[in-house]
Amino acid sequence: MPEPWQAVHKRLDPCATQRQDREEGIPLGECRMRYNGVSKMKLSIYISLAVCCVMKPVYADDGNHCAVFMIERGIPQPDKIVSEITGKKIDDLPSLGSCSREQTLMMIANQNAILSAEPTAIADHIYGTWLSDDIYFEQLGVFLSGSEVLKIGDDVNFDYDLNHNLLFRNIIPFEQYWLQSFGKFEEFWDDEGEYSGLVAQGFFPEAVLEGESVLVCSPPPHPLIYKDISFNSKRRDDLILKSRLNFFDEPVSLRIYNDTLVLKTKVNLLSGQYSEVERTYTRVKITSPADALRIIVAMRLSGARYFRCLTHKISTQDRDMIELISPLSLPELLDKVSNIIMLRREVEIMRTAKKDSRGEDSKRTNMLNDISLKISELEDQLKPISNKMASRNDFCIWL
Repeated sequence: MPEPWQAVHKRLDPCATQRQDREEGIPLGECRMRYNGVSKMKLSIYISLAVCCVMKPVYADDGNHCAVFMIERGIPQPDKIVSEITGKKIDDLPSLGSCSREQTLMMIANQNAILSAEPTAIADHIYGTWLSDDIYFEQLGVFLSGSEVLKIGDDVNFDYDLNHNLLFRNIIPFEQYWLQSFGKFEEFWDDEGEYSGLVAQGFFPEAVLEGESVLVCSPPPHPLIYKDISFNSKRRDDLILKSRLNFFDEPVSLRIYNDTLVLKTKVNLLSGQYSEVERTYTRVKITSPADALRIIVAMRLSGARYFRCLTHKISTQDRDMIELISPLSLPELLDKVSNIIMLRREVEIMRTAKKDSRGEDSKRTNMLNDISLKISELEDQLKPISNKMASRNDFCIWL
């Protein structure tokens, strides 16, 4: 009889059903390669690891395969000083593939940045698009794949003019997004092919630039604006995800180390107790997360394998990626995948629409056939790229 932790792990496993495999674009059988012998521990320990980023690991030599995996995703190698981190040592922390403990910890949060980050008095230093460094649990197969993205500063879009609100002049606006490659097109994509996974929005008081721990705010009467959006059809899994993301209710502080943002806050563990956590984010090109997601959704690629990797490659204009998608340029590829998403969204809306008279249904069927033909034509144009990706074991490698 399976132990309780095994039952929980199976329910949260994104590869537990063929339906979810298809949603993620994961070939059957491939997902099970991602577990790497997970040791028997309770889910509460997994979640504790996510928030307990200050640990004392035992230093080991870097595995070459793991190093390449990290490089492709813009995750730096751990500094030697990481081996001297003090704190609680958790022996049951499952390493990812051939990765050392230090490398594994870097895929929960950037330990180099946590040790070295400093406050900044210049708002421009924290302005930009920031991709979460936490990919550990996704790669382990514990949680459904997806990634948190923060937008801070000028690229945040609010529905009112801040310049005319005297109460909110000395603030820094931010938005929090969750990007995932599965879900209904009508819910997560607009009619222009833009992703709409907004979780929360608010403002950092300027005191956050001095390293102070501050409460975020938004226009009265709301302390913080949460968007009414469901990321999973199963309420339990949706709440688990939101419990990982809803940490702005507590005071936060920000520090910077090169192109890494360190955010310190408190989270409520399953036990009901609060624990300090330091999350890290890597600065990326403004549109690169959404662009990577478009490619993955349109080409039915695995989000767990390709999202972080493609985001980094698009952000850095990686030469290997540019050669792989040739003869298309990146703008041409993005135009085609955006069209595929918009057309699939249209098909989804038409198929779920209420049936009308027989004549209207016949007209709708003809329209669906025309749209489906356009989608097939676009997908055929992208097949050479999909085939090259599938044949390249050295491109966005698995652990």
